[in-house]
Amino acid sequence: MRSSAGWLVAAVLMAACPALAVEPPPVQWERTFQAYDTWIPQVVQTRDGGFIAAGSVTPSRGEHDVHLLKLDGSGNTEWQRSIDAGKTGYACSVSETRDGGFVLAGGSGDSDKVTVFRLDSTGNQMWLFSDFWGATNYNVEQTADGGYVTGGLWSVDDSLFVLKLDSDGRAEWRKSYDGSYGQWNANIPVRQTSDGGYIMASEVLLKTNAFGDEIWRRGYPDVLVMFSVCEAQGGGFVATGIARAAGILRYFKPFNLVLLKTNANGDLAWKKVFTDGQESDGRCVRPTSDGGFVISGTITLDNLDHARVVRTNSQGDTLWTKTLEARTGLEFGQQTSDGGYVLSSGDQSIWKLDPEQ
Repeated sequence: MRSSAGWLVAAVLMAACPALAVEPPPVQWERTFQAYDTWIPQVVQTRDGGFIAAGSVTPSRGEHDVHLLKLDGSGNTEWQRSIDAGKTGYACSVSETRDGGFVLAGGSGDSDKVTVFRLDSTGNQMWLFSDFWGATNYNVEQTADGGYVTGGLWSVDDSLFVLKLDSDGRAEWRKSYDGSYGQWNANIPVRQTSDGGYIMASEVLLKTNAFGDEIWRRGYPDVLVMFSVCEAQGGGFVATGIARAAGILRYFKPFNLVLLKTNANGDLAWKKVFTDGQESDGRCVRPTSDGGFVISGTITLDNLDHARVVRTNSQGDTLWTKTLEARTGLEFGQQTSDGGYVLSSGDQSIWKLDPEQ
């Protein structure tokens, strides 16, 4: 009885008090890949407890290859594959499919086309979708019906688009959305939502139904661009990116990391701007098991960029932050099944953090 009462008091105190800062978890392991000009923008955990990373690599001072790297749970390389996608091939996103294979979004720098690679569980190519000149896609994920969704920008006018593929990589439909959203040269994420529709992030959040028809689009005060969006536990959406500092004209530095939460209709519930450091950004946000969020990005200290991860509670209050040594900021991060975190810096490094205590 006394134990139950103690837990009740603790729960009341946690609900009533603001978030208390805690020590960030230590680095469990780090992997740095020394091939010339390696770029690893994304690493995600796989169902076997390992990890899959995608990007590009230049084995010598020549052409880039799309590169896929499978790691075990300790960060040891299980296998790697290079895919010829033209003179400057790259992959900017990867996710595991329900059959244990993988799907990549990428392309070739010498041709602007929507490009999606479908691979089996050992990285062998099953099919390739490459079409729609003048468009660049930035991420891809499998949808509830077994197909795939990708999206990005049309280069001719910087308008947004969403493309739906079937399970064999054939185009089912494509929708474009007017407006110019290429100011930040940013990745444009598109993700399927629990209602079967889709959500995109750029200078605005844009929500569609299951067939890509626009339902709403929202911009937010002082928020310049959102690089990442996901659904929040309990409904609504959370996004991260950059906001202008108070009193600073639009597009003039310094910029600050912003985290915002909306309801299901895109109306702003709260917004947090992180003003530590000379400048900062948020490149990726993902939910955590306790209803909070983990943000991966960059912080500038003493005129040098550093990789940084920020952990918050469900209201966006900071629980802990951690800065890592890297040539660039973080591009991606997510909580892992053991309660730790996996992070990629966008250059040559991947980190795994211990579970939180």
